[in-house]
Amino acid sequence: LGATLESTHPEDPKAWSLSGDLLYHANRPAEALEKYRRCISLNPKVFSVWDNALTILQDQKNYPDMLKLGEQAMDAFPNQPRAYYYYAVAATELGKPDDALSQLDQAVLMTAANPALALDIADAAGLALCRKKDYPAAIARFEQALPKGGDKHPGLLEHYGDALSLAGQRDRAIEQWKKAAAIRRSPGLERKIADGKM
Repeated sequence: LGATLESTHPEDPKAWSLSGDLLYHANRPAEALEKYRRCISLNPKVFSVWDNALTILQDQKNYPDMLKLGEQAMDAFPNQPRAYYYYAVAATELGKPDDALSQLDQAVLMTAANPALALDIADAAGLALCRKKDYPAAIARFEQALPKGGDKHPGLLEHYGDALSLAGQRDRAIEQWKKAAAIRRSPGLERKIADGKM
């Protein structure tokens, strides 16, 4: 179906978007990404397509391309906080935590109507601060998010535990990792709990 749409409507961005969606949901992300990129080149004004492409790049841990596409998304959608979030995640992974924090501070101003995204942004900011080895600031950032739903966000709880561990607070770290594991188990979390360290 997707190939038929592409061949009959090669200049219609919706054909490429639909084809990308079909591949994405068929667990063929690399092929979906190609379709999304084609859609963006034809019509860069649909953020959901950028969102899907950036999600794929994040899942692939392709941070150089994610940084580049995130920057383009921020230019195309200056009022879309998820664009800043994706850029910041990539910047942190590429060793640019100050750049990441700057973009996350911008994004947080736009998230009043999206508490789930605000928690993802708080989590990303805490990770960026950990990369800077500013563990007290990271711990404070995570703790500010806890009463706003962060106590039910497994990623934030795990990373809060990581920051505590890196700051030498082993028992508190294990407590947070256990809370994260109660929501979403993973081999990595189980290892941290068993070892009492990252």
